[in-house]
Amino acid sequence: MLPHNICVIGGGRWARVIIGVLCDILPPGSCVNVLSYHNAEQMSAWISEHNYKLVIHVTSGESEFDLKKSDIVIIANAAHDHYKTAKHALNLGLPVLVEKPLALSYRDCQELISIADHHKVGIALSQIFLFTRYFENFTKIVLAAGEIQQIRFYWSDPKNESRYGETKSYDSSLPIYFDLLPHILPLIGKLTSNNFEKSAKLQLLKGGAHINVDVIVGNVPCRIELVRNGQSRKRLIEVVTINGQIKLDFSSEPGIIRIGSKTINGDPDWLINQKPLGRMLNAFIKLVTVGEYDERLNIDIAAKASKLIDIVNASYQFMQKSWLIKKVSVPGFQVDDEIRYALYEIFQSKEVLPKSFIEKAIDNFENQVVGNNINRQVINELINSQNFLNYFTDN
Repeated sequence: MLPHNICVIGGGRWARVIIGVLCDILPPGSCVNVLSYHNAEQMSAWISEHNYKLVIHVTSGESEFDLKKSDIVIIANAAHDHYKTAKHALNLGLPVLVEKPLALSYRDCQELISIADHHKVGIALSQIFLFTRYFENFTKIVLAAGEIQQIRFYWSDPKNESRYGETKSYDSSLPIYFDLLPHILPLIGKLTSNNFEKSAKLQLLKGGAHINVDVIVGNVPCRIELVRNGQSRKRLIEVVTINGQIKLDFSSEPGIIRIGSKTINGDPDWLINQKPLGRMLNAFIKLVTVGEYDERLNIDIAAKASKLIDIVNASYQFMQKSWLIKKVSVPGFQVDDEIRYALYEIFQSKEVLPKSFIEKAIDNFENQVVGNNINRQVINELINSQNFLNYFTDN
């Protein structure tokens, strides 16, 4: 019952990781069609360096192969394209597994779920950390420890990081909460009730490269701290129960669980058992081929998280612009890394743009604002209009 024809849409680092795992779990003779609009040549070169047992075709255009012949579609392209790519595949009646985020709004998430229901096909969001044994082990310990009083979640990525032999980078057009909360909220929900309050308190630092989100899940207060361009890689969950504190540090997998002064390996069988991505892909394959349901693929989890992310997004947009206005109002200010980070996001709020285009706009911004050609009131009006980017590219 295993699928023999899988389409992977995307040409980046994570798409390559997925292809490598598929080659481990699919039977010989299976075919993987890779659709990459912008990176097909590099993807072909990468595949030629590996002696994979599967047949792998790479194309840069959908017309070069029939998507309808696919048994499963795995979407791992740019986050801004997830919605339209998933919608197209679902309307063809194809089951879809989407890398996070599912879409960039709750409304779009709900539309994708409705389309999948209409065509009676599977749809799931990549929830890879729910498939880690170290989180499973941590959850069992926490739930056995008594009532949870507080949860704190720390996630930090360094400016330059190598993962699986490749340099890891983030999408500069995608605010950090779109990138990470789809991972984090389901983990918190697993520890609590998955009932997220319809409000969140947000603190914005460093232009948006560092944010703190306070939210109530069930009746448990949770603080989520997210950092880009940090000092080091950090993945830490701290849970305070009525019987003490329990921590999971999975900055380096399989992680370490700390119960008071006691320390245990998060997954003692990490080196011999199947890794989380393989477990998740197998679970989705079983779902769409034999109907074997895995709660960790429940798309409602993604929908609930998306509703809260909408709330965070509304606050974030206002706070980021206010932060920038305050920052540039200081006499003698210079465009530093924090301002540059904010401008990259603000300039790309409507569409993803070439780096050279954004750099030109930032140079013009610095020249005009530092030169006192624009006062605070004008900056405020520009930032909150549709002409902010155009002003600094046309002038």
